[in-house]
Amino acid sequence: MPLSALREDQTAIARQHLEIAERQRDLFNAHLAVEALDPKAPEWKPAAETVSRLQRELAVSEARKLIALASLARWTPTPKGQPDPAKKRTDAQ
Repeated sequence: MPLSALREDQTAIARQHLEIAERQRDLFNAHLAVEALDPKAPEWKPAAETVSRLQRELAVSEARKLIALASLARWTPTPKGQPDPAKKRTDAQ
């Protein structure tokens, strides 16, 4: 496989790390906003729904990172007795 494909896999992982960090920051800020509100206030429910949405988006980003890591695994030699990286990537998808 060409070296450019390896670099593309590494770049995809770096992008996923950045996306996860941004989503974690947004989620943290949303949590702080919800905690500052009174649960009986009308603004509380939309803020709580935002937290829920951000949690789901973070989970999706983390799953995408696992797929990117499985793609990168094809570049490292498979130790004896370990499963094939192609199978790990298929399982992750």
